[in-house]
Amino acid sequence: SSSHGRLRTASATTSSSTRSRPTRPLPTPRPRWRRSSSSRCTPWALSRGSYHCKLHAADVVHRLATILKRSGIAAALEEDNWATSLAMLIAAVVHDYKHPQVTNNFLVYQEAEIAIQYNDLSVAENYALCESRRLLKEQELDFKSPIFCKDCTKERWKKFSNTVISSVLATDMARHFDILSRFVTLVLKDPKLENKTTSQKWKAMTDDQRTLSLQMAIKLADIGHNSLPIELSKLWVKRLQDENFHQGDLEARSGMRVSALMDRRKPGVFSSEAQVGFFDVVVIPMFDAWIKVFPQCTPLYDQVMKNFFFWKSYPQ
Repeated sequence: SSSHGRLRTASATTSSSTRSRPTRPLPTPRPRWRRSSSSRCTPWALSRGSYHCKLHAADVVHRLATILKRSGIAAALEEDNWATSLAMLIAAVVHDYKHPQVTNNFLVYQEAEIAIQYNDLSVAENYALCESRRLLKEQELDFKSPIFCKDCTKERWKKFSNTVISSVLATDMARHFDILSRFVTLVLKDPKLENKTTSQKWKAMTDDQRTLSLQMAIKLADIGHNSLPIELSKLWVKRLQDENFHQGDLEARSGMRVSALMDRRKPGVFSSEAQVGFFDVVVIPMFDAWIKVFPQCTPLYDQVMKNFFFWKSYPQ
């Protein structure tokens, strides 16, 4: 009884002191894109369904491996050396490592530290490369250490590193049309590659043509949710919309003009108009060019077209 009395007295005292103490507003959290740890796929990202997270990395790795195998490139690479195959998978793993979950344009406009660091060029992609390459220097992850490879020469390691870098940088959508047009001009329209198996094509290709083909492969994997069965594809589109709306909120709070498709008061990317436009301009031309060089991947294109017609008939 006496202990209960002491508890009541203490409670009353605490309550009284709390009431008399002036309340201070909670500090406004710093924007996530400014935090050094913000670019990881946090529970916040998963609960909100953000697009750029660990699930996206796993999805891209799986799809890239499938594209390389189905196209015949994986077998051709085995005849070359293991370094390129490994480099492509590593590139898929790290291509969005520590992604800030906002666009490069936003980072540049806000003069974010990483935008300044990389001179406004492929900011998120360069940041992912820098941070992941630091990891790869640790002994347990160092692919040139004797633990992994006894014959990893400097030349082979340089080729590995260059492949990772060129592949990750290719995922910057600001470079999309340049890469696609060069692939069409230099690979698709090259007469010496016609009527050949993938192995024969690979042997006949120049280094530039091979690099372009690998860049296209990772680009297809990166936006390849558009080639998934529609119910799965819709989940990824919803994640992307949630992430876009989050950026739109940041833009509005910063006094910026809210970017297209990022204002949550208006239709976002999960809409017929937005999806049909993206398929028309980006997705279909890229998959179409790819299967003309590597027809073994035609099932991907077929699913892309099914999804395109789904969005075309989706209610506005």
